[in-house]
Amino acid sequence: MPHARAELEACGRQQGLSRVEDESNLDARYARNALRHTVMPALALAFPGFQARFARSAAHAQSAQRLLDELAARDLVTCLIDDALDVARLRAMSIDRVHNLLRHWFKQRALAMPSTAWLEEMVTQLLEAREDAQLLVTHPACHIRRYRERLYITSKLPALAGMRDPDDEGVIEKLGESFVWRGEARLAFPSYGGVLHFEPAGQGFEAAWLRSQRLVIDFRKGGERLSLPPTGRRAA
Repeated sequence: MPHARAELEACGRQQGLSRVEDESNLDARYARNALRHTVMPALALAFPGFQARFARSAAHAQSAQRLLDELAARDLVTCLIDDALDVARLRAMSIDRVHNLLRHWFKQRALAMPSTAWLEEMVTQLLEAREDAQLLVTHPACHIRRYRERLYITSKLPALAGMRDPDDEGVIEKLGESFVWRGEARLAFPSYGGVLHFEPAGQGFEAAWLRSQRLVIDFRKGGERLSLPPTGRRAA
């Protein structure tokens, strides 16, 4: 329960405490002093007892925030699948509830709270784009990605050598990296900032043929083409 300044001063006198004044307390260039010496006295004159009403409003706001946090925690449990958010479930929520959930998600991941404008733009891009789109929104500390109807928080990677520089006439400095596939479900390529996944499909390359080849991973340079075998052949 907050106490008035006069009550605190009286308590100090009763305890025999001497008052020490910080000289900066009189400098109106500081916002706290402008409020203390100008704004608060004017409010007290026009609205006697406003401090108690402010305290009640602050208590109500804190109570409302606790309810929002509780709702966000429940929504996160409902929407979280393998450390990613289910986009379909987000679409079924009101926009205010989505914003509340995302703020809670960022807080749980110890990320800086985004501005309202940034959050609105992110939600628009990630939820309203076509289902097969793979979108990325940049946060100051990470990336928010949408892949296969899931939202992921991913770390920012340092610039990779050989990535296309639009101001450098498309020059690619990094040479492709050779590798052999031995049937693994995934292969990590740290120098390219990602993981290459292999999945069975009804159309594509024969797995046995692919294992016998020396393959090369490289950054896209434009003009690439891919010819697949006829439908019905098993591929990796």
